Amino acid sequence: MQTGKLPETRPDQRTACAFTLIELLIATTSSTIILLAVIGLLAAASNALSSGNRHNDILAEGRAASAQLTRDLQCSDTSPSNNPRLFQYLSETTQTASSPEINPCGGMPPLPFEHNRISGAIFSHLDWSETGTLARAAMNAASTDTGSLHPDFDTLAFATCSHRNRHGEPGLVLVSYYCTYTRDSPIAGDRASMKLFRHLRAHATDEASPGTYHQPAATYHDQARASSLLAMLTNSLRRQITIGIRDNRHLPYLLMPVDAFRDHHGKIHQAMHIWPANFFSLPEPPPHDTPDLKEPLHSTDLPRVSLHNSHLQADHPLACNVVRFKATPMHRDKQGRYLNASELNASLRINREHPTEWPVLVTPDIIDIELTIIGVETARKFRHRRDWLHWESDPSLAGLVQRESQSFRIRVAIGHAQT
Repeated sequence: MQTGKLPETRPDQRTACAFTLIELLIATTSSTIILLAVIGLLAAASNALSSGNRHNDILAEGRAASAQLTRDLQCSDTSPSNNPRLFQYLSETTQTASSPEINPCGGMPPLPFEHNRISGAIFSHLDWSETGTLARAAMNAASTDTGSLHPDFDTLAFATCSHRNRHGEPGLVLVSYYCTYTRDSPIAGDRASMKLFRHLRAHATDEASPGTYHQPAATYHDQARASSLLAMLTNSLRRQITIGIRDNRHLPYLLMPVDAFRDHHGKIHQAMHIWPANFFSLPEPPPHDTPDLKEPLHSTDLPRVSLHNSHLQADHPLACNVVRFKATPMHRDKQGRYLNASELNASLRINREHPTEWPVLVTPDIIDIELTIIGVETARKFRHRRDWLHWESDPSLAGLVQRESQSFRIRVAIGHAQT
């Protein structure tokens, strides 16, 4: 029997046990591609998350501003039924105006509703006299290089009903919305942007017994309080409407119906203008002696003060990085048509010198609001005030706004009006 043997393996017949250079190159290339793909996916996810967070911040800010605007406008039905005791006080000596569209409140003149107002007068609350005129209302709002209202940033001023006070009575407050360029903080050199501000002048019913509203004495002009301001305003409006005056240019500005007064520096002021916090420079600066109050605005311990020692404080922003704030009021006529300012002025035959300005004696039925905001990262590309005022003429900034902005559009029925 023949015993078999395994064949011997020659050196050149042994099986290879290592990767070749080609195989290593292929494996390395494949791993690199996969790793880069994973990194790309992670970067895209991170960017999407960051972008989502930025948009969420813009959405939260825009919705909060829109909600505040909506609440103020919806409560601006300042009819006697909302606050009968206050309106009884305001209308004690008021005569009825003849036009139903200019007299929605019956026996007292309507409270002015101002939109982009550029014509008006300053008056004396004791005896009518046009003591001066202003180029426009809200003098510290954003304006063009020539001082006129900027087409991208509108202004609003109107009276609205606030929360009920401790006596259970709804108060009447004055509010104004405007945009202007301010720093983000009081720190010198801090970045700045265009912001939407809400100005508020509260009612004074918390300082009085239930149902009482005291008109200030002749030597006091407490324009920090809405009720005192409105008492002077309605007294003047009643006289003007009675003799047939309807044009805006002859009627007082809502937030500035005061006498001229001399401050402790000897400078004469025509009115106390609204002003924002952390401003750069203002056409009309705040009073020099406004106190830094540590108490609430409605405190009963605050004494009545003279005009140059008001309780009024600087406004704080409602929304930051605003590139557009537009408001379009409309009035519904008897035929059910909605008229804009030009059409309404033509219908009433008033404001011929400023036909596009809203007639202040007519409360609109609806108002369309557009608020456009950009994020903080995009806002860093706007390095100067002129960038915020003229971004539409810069292709790169206009492209950024188109891609990165968020617009909020709302239609609000004013007071009792129904859309």
